[in-house]
Amino acid sequence: VSNTFCPSKWDRSLPQLPGSIDTAFDLAYTSNPDLAQAIATERASRARIAGARAEGRPTVSLRGSASLGGQITPFDLVNRNQVFDGQAVLTIPISTGGRVRSLVSQAQDRNAVDRVGIEAMRRRVVERIVTSWNAIATGQRNVEVSKAQLASARVFDEGTFEEYRAGLRSTFDVLFAHGSLRDAQIALVNARRDTYVASNAITTTAAP
Repeated sequence: VSNTFCPSKWDRSLPQLPGSIDTAFDLAYTSNPDLAQAIATERASRARIAGARAEGRPTVSLRGSASLGGQITPFDLVNRNQVFDGQAVLTIPISTGGRVRSLVSQAQDRNAVDRVGIEAMRRRVVERIVTSWNAIATGQRNVEVSKAQLASARVFDEGTFEEYRAGLRSTFDVLFAHGSLRDAQIALVNARRDTYVASNAITTTAAP
């Protein structure tokens, strides 16, 4: 059994990991795609309120046409018949039977739901960041503890093997020491992995 242990790639910090939890909050409020989508949805539903109110207002439509007639040959623009026609139509609703009021009410209700959706999404983003940040802190502590345990397990393994060579330890003792060393190595890898996963969750939620 090898007594060496190569540092895992999980030791490396992600390049976009915020330096503080306040920075993570700031980035999430401006760059989180889920929150941005909720804000865009609320803006769209707010615009639909104005659109519903416009249903009961007067409208003006403009129409225009132009025609040109005459012989193909010889072609002379001066001798051709040119006709221009324009029309403006003003429409004034007299009664909508409560339709506009109903449309406005529906649009306002939808907008109220979307405003609540923004706050709900903001709370979820905050919860993700806090949970991930705490997981990073826990993972880093576990990494330090696992490193100390690995160092102790390596000394125990090397000492047991030397005592075995001197006839003071049994094969079982050597296998047990090797197993303890391997468990310590696995625990360190797991701690690094957990820290990396939590860091990735932060960068995903608060991506710049």
